[in-house]
Amino acid sequence: MAGAYDDAPSTRMAWDADGTVGLYSLSTSNGTGPSGGGFGSIPWSGANQTDMDGGNDEDITTFYKTVNSLSTADGHVMICLIFPELRELDGAYLNRNNDADANRWFYKSVDTTNGVDGAWADTSAAFSTSGTLPDYRDSITSMAFPGVKAVKGNMGVTGTNHNSSWRTIHLYGSISPAETPDRILFLDTENADAEFTKVLDFGDVPRGQTTTRTFKIINNSSSKTINTVSVTAEDLYLNAGDWYEFGNDGVNYQATYSVGNMANGAEETIHLKQVIPGGETLGVQAGRIKVSHDSVT
Repeated sequence: MAGAYDDAPSTRMAWDADGTVGLYSLSTSNGTGPSGGGFGSIPWSGANQTDMDGGNDEDITTFYKTVNSLSTADGHVMICLIFPELRELDGAYLNRNNDADANRWFYKSVDTTNGVDGAWADTSAAFSTSGTLPDYRDSITSMAFPGVKAVKGNMGVTGTNHNSSWRTIHLYGSISPAETPDRILFLDTENADAEFTKVLDFGDVPRGQTTTRTFKIINNSSSKTINTVSVTAEDLYLNAGDWYEFGNDGVNYQATYSVGNMANGAEETIHLKQVIPGGETLGVQAGRIKVSHDSVT
């Protein structure tokens, strides 16, 4: 445990940016189960990037999708997230509006190909209606579901002139073993260079403080070179992405650190500096370290 909040069950998935396909469906039927409410016949629509970012951020006012002021008695908004590879699902934080909602559920599948077919099982994830900040640190439902290909959920509404809204969908977990071996891994130099299995939590840090530490990245491929690798930081809400700079010597830092090409098995030690401005907004903030590349050969 770091600071005032419990540890997250695992690393938080960047499902808005990691190749996950986001789908949604709006309807005036209520969607009573994983195959109910005409689920198979209702057409899915692709979520745009704004919706994806809004669903995975920490802002309670940014809704993933919403049904407002329905003129009919019932309605729903369904979501589906299909991962590019199998995932170990270790937890979820789901936040919704506090209106006349019914038929809420959140399911997972290990074998779906399109969000409709395959077998689905209930995750028993809880739905929070509190403000996302700082509730997303306190109300995570822990899970232990291996080899998950997709999740989907329903937010129903019963009665006229109500609305049904997804506010936040945070998922915790990792890529399943043997999936996508040709990729970069983050290694914790403060844990014997083991791969990170939890969120890197700096705890309760005062404004105006500078903190430094190191981590490593490794090209996990046995045969491929990852070209023009760079490291930076970003956030989906507030300012935490601006707090971080990176370098290779603990002296010189920049917002974007260019690693260059990484041959198979190559490692790079990265020095990280966190500087929190003296006038920063008080409260919980979340940023994420991001590695990008131009090509794989």
